[in-house]
Amino acid sequence: MQEQVQFTGRISIQYQQREQTETISTSFEWQQAPQELTITLSSPLGQTIATVQQNAQGAVLTQAKQEPRSAPDIEQLLTENLGWTIPVTGLKGWLQGFDIQANGKFVAVPVQDYFQIQSQGWQLQFISWQEDAGTIRPKRIDLQRYTEELGEVKIKIIIEPSAQ
Repeated sequence: MQEQVQFTGRISIQYQQREQTETISTSFEWQQAPQELTITLSSPLGQTIATVQQNAQGAVLTQAKQEPRSAPDIEQLLTENLGWTIPVTGLKGWLQGFDIQANGKFVAVPVQDYFQIQSQGWQLQFISWQEDAGTIRPKRIDLQRYTEELGEVKIKIIIEPSAQ
């Protein structure tokens, strides 16, 4: 697993809020370095909706025409400010085709369509794979879990090949 990676793609998040099903669809850019993570969410027209950064000091959410907001981590920050979250810790490995086991060790996910695992309370389905810059990486990952706050949460991630 690489500590420094960059991905772009699309993400769709479905959750419950006030007994209504809500769906958010956005493009994303994921920039991961050893001590920092930046996630930029954009509208279908390419306008930046939000930028979230996390480092050793905590996480900061920046949105247009609003004061930056902070929290100890990205997941808490998104929940408090946007009403939904994504499993950032797991995604650091899952986006690269790795899973983080309970002991903190990274293990490769078998490269096969429709491979399912459970990790960190999430049911993951690796739907399809792609070759990207000489490396086999996930192309589509579906995640699902039930939470008290958001009911059934379903996340679909499509990762675009890098522009190399």
